[in-house]
Amino acid sequence: QARWVVTKNPLATGALTTFRNFTIRTGYKYEAQPDKRFATNPVALELAYQVQDLVDDFIDLNQWSVRERSAFYRSRRDGEVFIRCFPQDDGTTIVRFVEPEQVRMPTGAPRQYLYGILTDSKDIELPLKYSVQYDVDNPAEMEEIDADEIAHLKLNVDECVKRGLSDLYSTGEAF
Repeated sequence: QARWVVTKNPLATGALTTFRNFTIRTGYKYEAQPDKRFATNPVALELAYQVQDLVDDFIDLNQWSVRERSAFYRSRRDGEVFIRCFPQDDGTTIVRFVEPEQVRMPTGAPRQYLYGILTDSKDIELPLKYSVQYDVDNPAEMEEIDADEIAHLKLNVDECVKRGLSDLYSTGEAF
């Protein structure tokens, strides 16, 4: 419903865009540096340079400044954002968004898989797997993805709630 509000109401779109621009602007800057205790240590400085090269490569490969802005917008609009990591053979990692509506409870799954997120029966805050439906033409075909491959940012809910709520949730009836 929040996506509908953003699509149909220019005030909602403007509010989210302004909030994103004010918060993220052109994206964050990342700088690897040694701990203060090792700030002059040549080995630590060289290691920091090497780490910075890896970070810069990741940022370039994934168009990270664009993805940061999109993740912020999506998280506010949808109440959550899922980012899946795809490790590559060359040691790099490609990231892609998973749409919230693609994360679904598999047919016949146990209650611990509620809302498409499998959690331990004794610890609802610890996701174990995500169930993702990529093929809309084949709803029975779900991919089970280990939780360590997905970053799930959820907003406006407590830690024990599996899915987030949009910033626009309470405004839905007004539109």
